[in-house]
Amino acid sequence: MSVKVLVGNKAALIEKYQKAGFGKVVAAVRVLIAADKQRGIDTSLIFLDDPVAMRRHRGKAVTDLRSGQQHKEAIDAIYHSVRPDYLAILDAPDVVPHVSMRNPAPEDDDPDVPSDLPYGCDAPFSRDVRDYRAVTRVVGRIPGMQHADRPTLLVKMLKASADFKPRASFSICSAFFAASRDRIP
Repeated sequence: MSVKVLVGNKAALIEKYQKAGFGKVVAAVRVLIAADKQRGIDTSLIFLDDPVAMRRHRGKAVTDLRSGQQHKEAIDAIYHSVRPDYLAILDAPDVVPHVSMRNPAPEDDDPDVPSDLPYGCDAPFSRDVRDYRAVTRVVGRIPGMQHADRPTLLVKMLKASADFKPRASFSICSAFFAASRDRIP
């Protein structure tokens, strides 16, 4: 069975959506977890700011909602503890922030580049993009709308993920041979 971990920040979700909106997000996550189970994927939700959960994964709970470093270190601890096949970040960067990388293009006016790249790498926290040349993890983000006060988009994305049905396997070679079979004398 494949293993997928959803990571989020409970305090940030409640601050953003209030308790009622947070409840809608958790309900949508439960639907996704059930759908994934039917697909043979063992999915769990871990809050990066939950001290009990983070101790269980030998990490420190996030205390600064805006700290890319704390979120990176918490995600690293979870990844090393669980070794999931997939890791998905829940919601927009105002819930789990991007890591602010130093811009490697000196001619660019932006001194920083926000990125999820560090979350996909085993390298320890750094703001230097060169430290993240080896992507070793499958990491995605289930997006929500940044600075929204209702979780409408996030809940829709979770529902779309739960409703997803993979297509049947398709091989270009088998399609070519099937099409050419009728033309061979």
